[in-house]
Amino acid sequence: TTLDPLPLRERLPETFDKLAQHYHQVLELALQQRSYKIETNISDELRNISEQLGLLYARPRDVVDLHSITLRNKIHQVTTTRAQAYLEEGRLTVLELMGYLVSFYRRYYTGAEAQDDAGDPSRTNGEQPNA
Repeated sequence: TTLDPLPLRERLPETFDKLAQHYHQVLELALQQRSYKIETNISDELRNISEQLGLLYARPRDVVDLHSITLRNKIHQVTTTRAQAYLEEGRLTVLELMGYLVSFYRRYYTGAEAQDDAGDPSRTNGEQPNA
């Protein structure tokens, strides 16, 4: 139900694991983009994850769980330098994902086609989303 107090990882563990795998792939792409200066569109992937989370009535804590578990599993497998890069890139990625989830709920509850303004990392500090 929508008011189920259980975290998503406990309510639907297999679905949570699939989302964690997808999020892991997005983090990998984000790190490649950062390290090799290649163009990837992680925003579309994060929007996709946020849509799935929204349809599952995910809460902010579920996003934090998804992020934390994914990072915890990954940083034990890599060098300290690479782990630091994951942590830094992950901070931006989880905020963008959270923003897209907020936008999903705003659209869902208002019935409006609200603009996704989750904070695209390519936007400079002075740019504001159109309201």
